[in-house]
Amino acid sequence: MKIKETDYAFGVAKIRANELDLLTPVDFDNLIAANDYRSALRILEDKGWEPTENGASFAPMLEKFEDKTWQLVCDCLPDVSVFDSLILPNDFYNLKAAIKAVFSDLEPNDYFIKPFVTDPALIAEAVTNKKFDILPKHLKDTAVEAYDAVVRVGSGRLADIIIDKASLNVALAGAKQSGNEALTALAELSCACANIKIAFRSAETGRDTDFMLRCMADCDTLDNKRLAFAAAEGGREAIAEYLQFTPYAEAGEKLSESAVAFEKWCDDSVLKGIGAKRFSAFGAEPIIAYYLTCLAAVKNVRIILSAKLNGVSSEEIRKRVRNINV
Repeated sequence: MKIKETDYAFGVAKIRANELDLLTPVDFDNLIAANDYRSALRILEDKGWEPTENGASFAPMLEKFEDKTWQLVCDCLPDVSVFDSLILPNDFYNLKAAIKAVFSDLEPNDYFIKPFVTDPALIAEAVTNKKFDILPKHLKDTAVEAYDAVVRVGSGRLADIIIDKASLNVALAGAKQSGNEALTALAELSCACANIKIAFRSAETGRDTDFMLRCMADCDTLDNKRLAFAAAEGGREAIAEYLQFTPYAEAGEKLSESAVAFEKWCDDSVLKGIGAKRFSAFGAEPIIAYYLTCLAAVKNVRIILSAKLNGVSSEEIRKRVRNINV
């Protein structure tokens, strides 16, 4: 049965209520200004973030927040598969983890992430026993190709390239298939940002255009050949010059400034892109916006707490923290 926009009304109302508990820009200012790591932890605990049992490790606290957020999202969606294009990249991350674990004699469960579309246990079984046929279509061919890259070519790097590219392509295809304009725009932005990063890093390490094109995902808003050629011929400046004639002119400016500024721009653009639709009364967009805002909050908290542990100045932290307007 086709889901109507009005079917999201209950979920949107529930999200509205929970938005009141999100960290605000003022909260992030207070975290950045905190005297030390433990002072920052106390601020988070006062805001309802569950305290960590081991003060030296904040990872469990972030994981609890992410789990709680995903459960809320699931409760608010009439059909969780609407979010598949946002979650599918986690399946590919778990595939990468399973392959690395098999060839390193590690326990893959220690590296799997949530949420997921495909049960990580199924991925682990497929890779461990080379039973790739049990995987869903969106993973099967990529798993075979990546596994072969490790076994026959002996290149874990090539396996990573294969998986990363497939992850972006599958997410974009899934977003287009969903018919949701917001999800499609977000997936397209992810592909564009990834391709720009590839061009920049390849230029810095002297990679040629063939290598870049092999890594780059499908992208309707960029000409991958022109981007790769600019990177190979003129480096960062040439990349920025090409981007002036694309929807990513500002990305080029940030890239000219620093890699950190560009990374921040990519994340900020995701929230900016969905932000205009977050106040809609119906449809999935407010729930999508809430979920992405929570993920950005987790990233900010991780940046801030890591910086506090390592004695990074408040000024430097501000350069890295993402913009969240709640």
